[in-house]
Parts: sequence; C-alpha cells; structure tokens
Amino acid sequence: MNKGIPQEGGPIAVMLHEHEMGRMHVRGMSSHVEAAADGNRMALEAFASHAEGYVQLLRQHILKEDRILFPMDDRVMNEDDTREVLRQFDQVEKEEMGTGTHERFLKIAEKLAERYDVSKAQLLPHLPSDSGCCHHKH
Repeated sequence: MNKGIPQEGGPIAVMLHEHEMGRMHVRGMSSHVEAAADGNRMALEAFASHAEGYVQLLRQHILKEDRILFPMDDRVMNEDDTREVLRQFDQVEKEEMGTGTHERFLKIAEKLAERYDVSKAQLLPHLPSDSGCCHHKH
C-alpha cells in the first residue's frame, strides 16, 4: 500500500535508512556494554558514542515522522488504511515480539526518566497529550 509515495529516493527511503542506522547504534551499544560495565575505558567511550548517536538519530527521526511522514499519512490514507496498518503493527508485536512488548518498553523508559529526573514533557514536547504511540490516538 504505497498510495503513490515512492519507496526509493523519497522520504520513506530516508526513514528506512535511519532505521538501519539505529540498528547499527544498538548493535554497537550491545557489543560494548559488558566491557563498559567492567570498567573498560575504550568500551565505555564506544558505548557512549553509540548511545549519543542513537539519541540524536531518534530525536531527528521522530521530528521527521511528526512533521513530514504523519502529515503525508493523513493526506493519503483513509480510516480503513490506518486501521489496517495498526492491525499489522499488532500482528507483528504478537507474532515476533510478544504481546505487551510495547507497553513493557514504555514502562522501562518511564522508570529511567523518573530515575534520572526527566519529565515526560521533556521527552515528548512535540506530541499532544492525547496522542498514542506513533502519533495515532488509541
């Protein structure tokens, strides 16, 4: 269901490339986390570099979603299309990640934010308070 939006060379291609960059940062953090936890200075620096890169990437990625991708979605998709996309998200969560994974990750993020005294408003200043995940109301 591309609705006339190109998969290559357009905004979707940029977003998919950023998804791969995000996975690269996660792999980088994962490969250095144990040595960093053991006090290895080089591993700690590598982990921190990947973590900072990931945070910056996510912030820019979410802004692009909010300012470009979701408005495009609103113009080209009808309610049935949106319901189908959400159904597919739910299916992937159930079949590949396990039911409730999304909520578990949100709780982890909330606990970390609380632990490090970061308010939800600081984390998501660009989202209306009634938005659900990915800008869609639930």
